[in-house]
Amino acid sequence: MIPSGIRVHTHSTFALGYEAGINKSTVDGNLVPPSGLITFVQKGIQYLELKATASNYDTDMDEDFQFLQPIDLIMKDVYELHKIIKEKKEKLQKERKKNIRESIYKDSNDHEMELEWEPTREREKEKQQKEKRARARKRKRKRKD
Repeated sequence: MIPSGIRVHTHSTFALGYEAGINKSTVDGNLVPPSGLITFVQKGIQYLELKATASNYDTDMDEDFQFLQPIDLIMKDVYELHKIIKEKKEKLQKERKKNIRESIYKDSNDHEMELEWEPTREREKEKQQKEKRARARKRKRKRKD
């Protein structure tokens, strides 16, 4: 005879899988441990605790959870999740700083090019004005002749 606890667990697992559409999921079933449902519920509770604790310290925590993959929430403990979030945030901050530096460098180069271009434009204008004066003088000479 099968103990009633196992039947309930099996039914709960089936119901969760069916309602979640796991059969349509791209997650490899072999990667999910045998006690996946229990672990999933425990991780969900830990996730809520982590979120509640973290939100006391940081107001941008909602966006931090985008760094986590669903399989990580099941397979890893809270300390590993903290580590993943911290590493990815540091990487993101480095990328932002790099982008800012590149933007500043590009803007300064554009400004230098404008400064270099300005004298060239002035010389071009002066040259055109001289040519215009020279043509005007030629016309005057032709009229006199």
